[in-house]
Amino acid sequence: MAKVFLAEPNDRYSLDAAALFGTVQYVVAEGLRPFKTPQAMRSLITGLERAGYDPEEDFLCMTGHALAVTLLVAAATQRFPKVKLLLFDAASSEYKERVLENSVLINGSL
Repeated sequence: MAKVFLAEPNDRYSLDAAALFGTVQYVVAEGLRPFKTPQAMRSLITGLERAGYDPEEDFLCMTGHALAVTLLVAAATQRFPKVKLLLFDAASSEYKERVLENSVLINGSL
């Protein structure tokens, strides 16, 4: 089963709609300090590796602190040429799948 990765825990959002795409997991359990960018990037890269992130099957959920989400996507695209994203669409209250390949959005729009 696919996994849905979020950079860090965040109680501000319901993740029920994201869970339709797979098991929700946090890359970093707590303490991500996105303004300390090098350390945050190392934590996210290590967290993805430990969790067995599979870019062909798993999703990166673009929900949470904007900088943490940005760093999560950056960490994944440093290692993998193609990543699957979930972007929340407020109009439909659903997550939409998007794909970045070589850092170019190849389906849909943000």
